[in-house]
Amino acid sequence: MVADRAGHQCSFPTCSNRTISAENSSSGSSSDGVAAHIYSASPGGARGQGGLTCEELSSQENCIWLCASHARLVDNNKGSSFPPETLVSYKDLQEARVIREHQGLFSPFGWIHKFRVETNPLFARGQTIRLSKLNLFYGENATGKSALTEWILGAFEPEMFRRWQHPQVNIDVRVTFLNPQVHSIKTQVKSIGRYTFQINRDQVPFVPVGIRIFRLSRLYHADDEDDLSLLARYLRLPPGSIHGLIEEIHNFPYAKIRNLRFQNVCEQSMLYLDLDGTVPDLPFRMLSGREQERVLIEFATAAARGSCLRSIRTNCACA
Repeated sequence: MVADRAGHQCSFPTCSNRTISAENSSSGSSSDGVAAHIYSASPGGARGQGGLTCEELSSQENCIWLCASHARLVDNNKGSSFPPETLVSYKDLQEARVIREHQGLFSPFGWIHKFRVETNPLFARGQTIRLSKLNLFYGENATGKSALTEWILGAFEPEMFRRWQHPQVNIDVRVTFLNPQVHSIKTQVKSIGRYTFQINRDQVPFVPVGIRIFRLSRLYHADDEDDLSLLARYLRLPPGSIHGLIEEIHNFPYAKIRNLRFQNVCEQSMLYLDLDGTVPDLPFRMLSGREQERVLIEFATAAARGSCLRSIRTNCACA
């Protein structure tokens, strides 16, 4: 079943080698595909067992179809380079690719796979970062974390390059994007207000990829701005969508905020909520800056879940 759902091709994103072929004889076939466990069948195996039951460990959902070479690769060093969430993503991407090829159906599934910096003012040229669906950049101040996120997102929203526009600054970065096909996006900032984009080898005026980006910056309330308008502005969503996100947060078992509601105060929509670690039913405005950021992250991840297929909702929850 796993091989069939993968179209008898390796599920490693940059491989997709066919794993079955005809033998030299006229009546046989040969296969070098491997049905590899995502979480290990044994307690000491690669990636551990993730608290799964024996039945869950032996199910096809815990199995990914790979060629023999990549099956060995993902298990090296107990699978430390390929965590379970990454392999689940590889499996889902391959199945989405097969559906698209076989049935002509487009599946809105993908993520940014790799990021490479070429010409840039901060880092050594040629450095490559491989990304999963969930990533954490951390480090001391002034080490380039904000620059990396701005350059990655700049391939899809050129506005992110605004503070890097300078006559003497040139930026050339590459993004590998899976949706589920592999696409290479090259972005160059050559001078003030001038960008060039290239998808695979084709020059394009902009990158027409349907990706939604949530980037949380320092909070500030505009004059006469209520909480509903503030959330809509930060998330770049219509105000009516914020009410739908509240329902999504309430239904998400891992959410750290609960009992969200808008109350009309002096003709403004003010948000009240329960936040872990605080007293119940606090106004959003009374939270500390860090606590308000936690609320915004809950709304942003709820919006991300709303953009996901059902098949990756479990991955979002596990992450």
